[in-house]
Amino acid sequence: MGSTIRTPLRRRRQSSGLVEARRRQGFSRTRRTRSGSLLRPVLDFDAVFSPDGSKVFFGSDRPVPGHPKKDQDFDIWMVERTPRGWSAPTHLDSAINSDEDETFASPAANGTLYFVSGREGGRQNLAIYRSKLVDGKYGPAEKLKGPVNDKENWSLEVQVAPDESFLLLVPIGRKDGYGSFDIYVSEQHNGEWTAPRNLGPKVNTAARDYSPRFSPDGKYLFWSSERGISSTRPDKQSPTRNWKGACTAY
Repeated sequence: MGSTIRTPLRRRRQSSGLVEARRRQGFSRTRRTRSGSLLRPVLDFDAVFSPDGSKVFFGSDRPVPGHPKKDQDFDIWMVERTPRGWSAPTHLDSAINSDEDETFASPAANGTLYFVSGREGGRQNLAIYRSKLVDGKYGPAEKLKGPVNDKENWSLEVQVAPDESFLLLVPIGRKDGYGSFDIYVSEQHNGEWTAPRNLGPKVNTAARDYSPRFSPDGKYLFWSSERGISSTRPDKQSPTRNWKGACTAY
């Protein structure tokens, strides 16, 4: 896992899928991972490895077989590493996915899954939940206790430490932020989660900083940032001028 990067790739703003890059004297060309047969474009996003590298969790609006929805919302899916590569995606059951949006999932080392869900009030009321893995099945979703789920900490993302001692989130538009998207940390004390604290200027900038991940050995933090990227859109005469892309990994 330490030599593999897995990330979403979007083309023409119509769909996105997960791609994999393997390190061989630098990173090789990417290749799309297995996603199954689909009849329409889908959005697969925010892939997160389990700490042991055996599973990848991601959000998607892909159709759920046998469960049509009036509004095709976002759900959490999972793929597992096999001797032949990655398995076909599995839609997680109702302990995780609801009739509302689930946008991000991050597993702890013991299998407990932390995730963002709108199950209590829809998209305007996203909150962070967790579900414990017992005998191979996820238990009832538990909304995290403490200030971490206050209104000002509304976040689409949650990345939990393998030992569940702390988590990272990206509250949108907090007044104490360096920009509109900053990465914050909340610590677990006696079953409750503390008020999120900004990680500071070594990580956050006036640009958008988001999508944090830990290295397998726990020594490094990776995240996406739009720092240094011009907001000027390309024109017809010079399609590449002042346009560097959507974000950069740090």
